[in-house]
Parts: sequence; C-alpha cells; structure tokens
Amino acid sequence: MNRIIQKKYYIFIMTIILLTLFLLFTNGLEQKEKKEKLAEKIEELGTDEFKLVLWDASFFSDGEQEIEIKWWFNDANNLYYFFLPSSISGRLCYVFNQYDSVLIDKNKVLPGDTFNLETGRHLLQLDSGEQVTIEIMGSENIASMFMTTDSGDLSAIHESKENEDSGNYVLFDAEGNINCDGKLSTIRGRGNMTFDAADKKSYAIKMQEKTAVLDLGIAKGWSLLANAFDESLIRNQMVTQMAKEMRMEYVADMTHVDLYINGEYQGDYQLAEKVEIAEERLNIRNLEKEMEELNPDIDFVMLESTEEPVGDFPAIKWVENLNVPENIETGYLLELDMTYRYYEEQSGFITSRKQPVVIKSPKCVSYEQVFYLANKYQELEDALCAPDGFNEDTGLYYYDYLDLDTFAQKYLLDEVSKNLDAALTSFFMYIPENDTRFYAGPIWDYDRTFGVDFERCGIDLKDPVGFYVSENIYYEEADVNIFYLLCQQEEFSELYKKMYFEEVRDIVQKIAEETGEENAKKIESSAMMDAVRWDSFESGMDVEINRKLFYENVEAVKSFIEKRIVFLDEAWK
Repeated sequence: MNRIIQKKYYIFIMTIILLTLFLLFTNGLEQKEKKEKLAEKIEELGTDEFKLVLWDASFFSDGEQEIEIKWWFNDANNLYYFFLPSSISGRLCYVFNQYDSVLIDKNKVLPGDTFNLETGRHLLQLDSGEQVTIEIMGSENIASMFMTTDSGDLSAIHESKENEDSGNYVLFDAEGNINCDGKLSTIRGRGNMTFDAADKKSYAIKMQEKTAVLDLGIAKGWSLLANAFDESLIRNQMVTQMAKEMRMEYVADMTHVDLYINGEYQGDYQLAEKVEIAEERLNIRNLEKEMEELNPDIDFVMLESTEEPVGDFPAIKWVENLNVPENIETGYLLELDMTYRYYEEQSGFITSRKQPVVIKSPKCVSYEQVFYLANKYQELEDALCAPDGFNEDTGLYYYDYLDLDTFAQKYLLDEVSKNLDAALTSFFMYIPENDTRFYAGPIWDYDRTFGVDFERCGIDLKDPVGFYVSENIYYEEADVNIFYLLCQQEEFSELYKKMYFEEVRDIVQKIAEETGEENAKKIESSAMMDAVRWDSFESGMDVEINRKLFYENVEAVKSFIEKRIVFLDEAWK
C-alpha cells in the first residue's frame, strides 16, 4: 500500500516538474521570440531616439509595423516631450536600439517591458549615465491618426504641393479602439496660405480603398486641416455647425484628431471630408466619372492644357481630344479663385472683368464644355453689372442664372463671420443634374474668421463692426466681387435680411453661447499639446499660461459674434 502511495506521489511530483520545465521552456521560447522581434524592430528603426510603442494596440494591414511615438525635443526649455493620444493607458512599451535598459524615475525598465507613465515630468537615465527630463502630455476625448510615409520623411511633401508620397495609416477612436487602417495611395500638402506661410501644414490623403472613417462616412479622399492661423482651433467647426443648422445643401463633416506622421506628433488637426462630387458628399451628377468611362485609356492627371484668349475672355483653359457626353450642361463643380492659382489648374476661364473661375470637377474638360461654362458665367456677370440686374443680350435676369437661396446663405455665413476669403477664394459653386443654374456651395475654409487679426482692402477684419463681404473687395487685378454685385440687387438684399432675422441670427447666437465653449472643452488637452508643439502663444511652453490664452481666444470668438450681431441687427433693420 505504501509503495502504491509512494508511486502515485512520485508520478505527481514528476508531472509537476515536467509541467514546470515545459512552461519554462515555452516561456523561454516566447521571451526569445519577443527579444528577436524587438531586435528586428530596433534594427528597423535605425535611430538612437527614445520611442514609445503601442505594443498591443494595433498593427498596420501588413501585420508588421507597430505604432510608435517619438519624443520631441524642445531646445527652448531643454525638455523631451511625449505627446500621447487619448486612452493610451496600459498600452505602452519603450524601445531602444543602443541601450539595454534605462531608469525611469529610478525604476529599471528593460526593452519590451510595458509601463504606464502619468502626465507630468519624469527623470530618464540612460545606461550611459546620461540623464534627461521628459514631459508627458496626454490628450483626451478625441481620435488619433497615425501615418507613415514610404520615404520615412516629410521634406519633399513640404517643399511643394505637387510632391506626393504613399504610406500606411491607422485611426483610433477616442477610446483607443482601432477604427480603420490600411494603405495610403497618396499623401501631399494642401491649402494655400497655410501651405505657403505656416510651419504647421495641412495635408490631403487618399486611401487605397474606400473606407468608413469614424462617423464621417465612406470615401477614399480626406483632408487634414491644420487650423494654423486659428489659436482657438474651433472656428472651422463652429461655422460648419452654423451651416448645418441653416440646412445648407451640403456641408463637409469634420472632427478633431491628434495627428502623428512617422512617429512624430504634428498637432491637433481636423479630419474632414473633401469638397468633391461623390455619393456621400456633393451628391450631384458625376460628370467626371462619365468622362473617365468615355476616355478609359487616358490618364487625366498627365494631360496638358491648351490656353488661349477667346473673344472678351482673357483666358480659357481646356484639354484637347476628349470624348464628352451628349449633355454637357450639368454636373460641374467650380471655384472662384485668385489669378495665380487659376494658372495652376487644368481647366477654367477668366471673365471679361478678370474674375478667375476654376473648373474643379471634371478636372479636364473639352473646349466645348469650358466655352459653355464661360459664356454662362459671363452672362450672369453682365446681368449683375446692369443697374436692374437684367441682361439685355439674353433677356434674362441675374436670378435666372443662380439659386438665390444658396447664395444668400453663403453670403450670410461669410458676412456674419467676416470671412477673409469671402468671394475671393475657396468659393465653390455647382450645377446639379436637374437645373442649369449656379448653386453656391459647398462651404469651405473658415479658419480666418470671427476676428482673426488681418486687414484686407483697408478693412479691419478684427473689428466686429462694419461690413466686409458686401464691399467691393477684390484680389489682384480682378474688377468685380460677386457678393458686392449681388448686394446691389433689391431681391437679394431683401432675401438675406429676411433669412437673417427669421432664422440665422438665432442660430449664430446659440452656437456662440453654447457650442463654442463645448468644442473648446472637448479639445482642451489636445490644444495644450498643440500649443507646446508649435509654441502657438509664444508663452515659453508653460501649460497653464497656454490654457489661459487658449480660453481667452475662445472667449474672443464668442465676444466677436455677440458684437457682430449687435452691429448687423442695427444695420439691417
């Protein structure tokens, strides 16, 4: 009996020993695999920078590349910053390519260890004995987007808007869950003044596949807006909300994200729908798609334009030898723009009064198409320049050429916000499939509104008192401003004033009082990271000072709107 018990005990002990050895062996293999993977990653990085990696958070669609965050050194205060996205807790690991271990706040951390760092300052000691101070800042409430370029660099993209790169992306929601990831066909710079004058650039991206992005819809093309001139970071969002409340036909959806490119934090951005003709965007006849089907062997991007003066038009641009559909009267997206930008586009025209009009979609049109559009817009311009709004040559009034409601809505949005670009650039118009008139919209680019410090044509845009959009403002050599001409017409003036007092005034006031501060609170943490990254307030990187100045800018927007309403109430009675 004792022998039986001893045998069973021996078997039990041996089982435990073998199981322990197996677990140790398995764990050893896992550790070895982990170290080999880490070594490969370290070799891949090829840099001696300290990085944080979202160890278990996500991989790109190729299943190999982790999401990383590089530190950012600020020589103004000799601090190394880590800007962390929302819901990062429990997801961090650090990687070196030359250090075996480090001390973080005197605690030893090995490569591959996961750890949590609270926001604030920490002492980092490398195995060389060198000590550096790192500042951890964290975002809250908003999504985060990580992109890598195939070149691993942004310098070419920042040199010219013509330069493109490709890469990968992954988008996390505010809770840290993966919303979508995949390949990027193109990444390039976008914008005009932002691209030319601001260090913080805006970007245009095109995903390889149509993708559902957060609650913004399904598409390939998206914009990442820097809001580089808006220290409150909320102006674009506020105007978008006003437009939606006004029930404008199409308003681009957008949301704030923390943007990282090649592991480097770029700041608080707005991920926005592009202004384009598509089923989930400007949903009108897609003439561009029809022309692509009629010209299957043509790469439209590579086509060269023909440009000549025609009659009273200083210039008309078109593309030769295109097959076009029988109906060429509808399905267009146009933009009023500045002259030098017009010359960068493939198709368009300049009116007899020197107003440049770019044809945004289709990008390439035939002579027949551009001549049709140029004559139609010229007839509108001639009618508007007549005292009674009547074109004697065609027997039509100006309102026979355009949709009064959409133009009145656009005018109100620009005049209330005192929009720098009003009637000058980023002014889109379209012609839907069941109507040959021009419609104003979609609206775009409102970061320089509500009192941004700028002067145009002797008008102080920082002052909430005084008209701007209805004045005869213009860029360069253009002789006309469509809103100035429209405001001379009685029907148009009566319409926009009626709209203002019956609906728009209350919408603007409500959004100023409620939504502005709500938007600011939502992005506050991200805004603080952005302020440090770009030294927005030139405050010496003091977070509390930045917070104070940020909310002063938010309050300035609200104050501008309140004073603007008082002025317009009195002026339009």
